[in-house]
Amino acid sequence: MFPLDSLKCSIVNNLLKAEKPISAGSLAAQMAVSSRVVRYNLPIVELWLHQQGAGLVRRRNVGLFLEITDEQRQQLLQKISCNQVSTPLLPAA
Repeated sequence: MFPLDSLKCSIVNNLLKAEKPISAGSLAAQMAVSSRVVRYNLPIVELWLHQQGAGLVRRRNVGLFLEITDEQRQQLLQKISCNQVSTPLLPAA
């Protein structure tokens, strides 16, 4: 298992809290990034979720949603505390 950076953590957190499928554009707007940034990070988010026993579903004209039970959702919400994930080191200016 590998840690998530703050952006990927935020994507997972928003997906876990979404009550219905959400588009990459809506997800991006919530996070104040471009939809391209969200789509670029989805493969790593999907891999991390798979390691946690959750599935990320991408449906054209529907959006993104998780295939997990309510119990798994609650466990992941507790686990995903963004304070527990690593953040990448920024290069010196």
